[in-house]
Amino acid sequence: MLILSCMLELTVKILSLFAAVILVFSLSCSNDDEVEIPSADSTQKKERTIIACYGPNALGDLTYGDSISLALNKTAVKHGLTFIEYMPSDRDKADECAKKLISETEVSDSDILYVFCDSSYRTVLEELSALIDKNNKQILLIDSREVDASQNIHTVCFSFYGMAYEAGVLANELIPDSGYVGILIGDQTNSFLQDAVTAFKEGLRNYSGAIVEQPLNEFIGSDTGAGYNSELLLYGAYTAFKNFAEIFVPKMILPLCGGSIHGIFRFNRDWGEDSPYTIGIDRDMSAYTNRVPYSLVKHFDKGLEQCVQQWINGSLPHHQRLGLAQGFTELVISPGYQEKLQKELDDIHKTAIEREEAYEKENYEADK
Repeated sequence: MLILSCMLELTVKILSLFAAVILVFSLSCSNDDEVEIPSADSTQKKERTIIACYGPNALGDLTYGDSISLALNKTAVKHGLTFIEYMPSDRDKADECAKKLISETEVSDSDILYVFCDSSYRTVLEELSALIDKNNKQILLIDSREVDASQNIHTVCFSFYGMAYEAGVLANELIPDSGYVGILIGDQTNSFLQDAVTAFKEGLRNYSGAIVEQPLNEFIGSDTGAGYNSELLLYGAYTAFKNFAEIFVPKMILPLCGGSIHGIFRFNRDWGEDSPYTIGIDRDMSAYTNRVPYSLVKHFDKGLEQCVQQWINGSLPHHQRLGLAQGFTELVISPGYQEKLQKELDDIHKTAIEREEAYEKENYEADK
């Protein structure tokens, strides 16, 4: 099933690219390669280009990174844009990519929107804010709060809170009143993941069992953020979760750990009905295992298409938050679970929206 899903994802991307006859550069910023900035052809009329910079090893994760890539590809196809992708191999190379792109001063015949697809770019972009303004670079940083350092750094975030709250409430319908519920976190410094944890716990507030929060890297033995590394998908992540499951025997897992979720899905497939329910993250993941009762979906296709359209129209906001109320995020119930869960979801949906709006206004003044 995992291999088939990988093939389908790659097929969709390839067909999208060839259908639009657009040019996509997939560049790996390794230690041996320098980032090359595409030069403009002065004989061509002015066009528009999207240059996307992903987090280290983000492409191929079948979750967050691939969802953004597919969304940007589709948007480029729809609007006839040139689309260029950079995928650095590590954090240092990612910062080098950002610095190289922003430092480029050659006058281009193309309007360019630089899309940084990971909130970890925030620090280096803030450091380069003066240069961004000087070179008049138009930046879109995904899943970040507002950046005050530069009006040219536009930010967009997809709220986790509302759908994570719904996930917690629905968990009460699936699991017994005792035992463990596990929360696996790939990056404890990510505020959006912490929002999801807070909301999930709020939804589970009447649960009498125990909730265990576990940084995934503690099992793997790597630095913070290792849970996002694609190399760990079917090996380190699987072993890490197996160790976790043997200790706690959780009834349900909220896996906020990027592509490493596929290690948990492998565990689900190996152990079947004896394995915990696993909540899908970022996209509908019901196809990977029948132990996914629902997924917390970020509609990047809808949200990023809106951002690109705003950029084309010259109306891209300095910051915008996209969430449950506008339909940019959604809890999607898996086939086989609708009869048990759909009515409860319908009953709490309005409350979840109200809670998300109140939480965001209370905790993030910049979003008001």
